[in-house]
Amino acid sequence: MRARSIGGVEVASVVELERVGLPAAMVFPDWSKDLLTQEPQWTTPEFYDAKAETIIVAMQSFLLKTRHHTILVDTCIGNDKPRNNPHFDQLRLPWLERLAATGTRVEDVDFVCCTHMHVDHVGWNTRLDNGRWVPTFPKARYIFAKTEWEHWQRMSKENKLERTGDYVADSVLPIVEAGRADMVATDHEIEDGIRLDPLPGHTPGLVGVHVKNAGGEAIFCGGHEHQLRHRPEAGGGDAARVLRAHRRHQHAGGADAFPRRHRRLCHGARRGQLRIRVRLEARARVRSPLRTAPRRGSDGPPHRIA
Repeated sequence: MRARSIGGVEVASVVELERVGLPAAMVFPDWSKDLLTQEPQWTTPEFYDAKAETIIVAMQSFLLKTRHHTILVDTCIGNDKPRNNPHFDQLRLPWLERLAATGTRVEDVDFVCCTHMHVDHVGWNTRLDNGRWVPTFPKARYIFAKTEWEHWQRMSKENKLERTGDYVADSVLPIVEAGRADMVATDHEIEDGIRLDPLPGHTPGLVGVHVKNAGGEAIFCGGHEHQLRHRPEAGGGDAARVLRAHRRHQHAGGADAFPRRHRRLCHGARRGQLRIRVRLEARARVRSPLRTAPRRGSDGPPHRIA
């Protein structure tokens, strides 16, 4: 696992699933294979499984370490969680061990920030302990956008989470009941140089975690970047806009803080300089951007989600 830094902020990814296949039509309601002729590099097996028509993603968290705090951005799917999606159901994965490999204990985490409350961004908020869901990070404050919480609390109460299973009940509500949740505004400041940016659309209260200091700038933006136009019933976005934005960036010759093949939509960067504006997403749309080579065995068939 490679760490990077944004000025004095150390950044590491904690990968839960290296290769996951999301149906392209689920991610982008306007999906058409014809769009790939505009961006042929997306047809490579690293990004797209042409036979299954799935987009290859990674499920991961980002760990930010400053001089004052340890901040975890998004918490993936989680273990032991009953889910209606068989690929998310009752997982037993070594995510906690991978977190420990960064030199971080669960007791060391000061803040857990969920960019939004989808099933694959809140799972490790809690762990199963003697039949009860308890906070995984016992000393952390969990930062939730108040708008986001109000929306998903209502969805849970109205039994509108049939597609995934009620993950709010086991991964968010226990945090609230334990008194560990801070319901904040979507422009909340976590510490000097790290704040939330409101990015509504993919969900009502989606936020990005915005890091800005003398050494650089980045936004960890959850599910915003790849879904620029929201369709409420599907949570999808506009594939053509994403492709056009990606192409505009490439023509501008931008650079980013991570390997070239993992480029996101970067803006205002100059090659060779540390002052960078780079947009990353906590669940990256490719394999972990902090890795320069795939894990052994990771080039096999993607883990598909029906």
